[in-house]
Amino acid sequence: DSAVTGAVITFLAALAILLPLLAIVTMSIVRALSGMTGSMRRLADGDLAVEIPGADRGDEIGQMARSVQVFKDNAVEAERLRQERQSAEERAREEKQRAMRELADRFQAEVGEVVASVRQASGRLDGTAQSMSDIAERTSAQAEAASTAAQTSASNVETVAAATEEL
Repeated sequence: DSAVTGAVITFLAALAILLPLLAIVTMSIVRALSGMTGSMRRLADGDLAVEIPGADRGDEIGQMARSVQVFKDNAVEAERLRQERQSAEERAREEKQRAMRELADRFQAEVGEVVASVRQASGRLDGTAQSMSDIAERTSAQAEAASTAAQTSASNVETVAAATEEL
């Protein structure tokens, strides 16, 4: 009886010591896992600024935390690469737009030069046509004057012929 009572008392004393210790260890593990789970959830939601708790621990929870930190670091690097790619695409798009504007400006300038040349040539052609028209008018006037002179000469010749005949 006394041995059983001693064993029960020893068991109860051990239980009284171990239960709080077990609760402390369990709470420590549960708290660490809960914190890591929350951090992992935030990391999965895209929050790359989240701190990963427990990475400084030397146990399995610390190893898990360091592994999660590797995932976080990889996600941060992937985001950095995505932003770099996006910046490069934006720069390429801006460069393409700039090149297109330069090409359009050059084309517009060249077309402007061609239009100016055509305008000058048209002006010269208009001037030449006007000169030719003036020359044609003068030629026509001279032809009329020559015709009038020829008629006058013919009339004079007839008058001289008539006078000669009378003589």
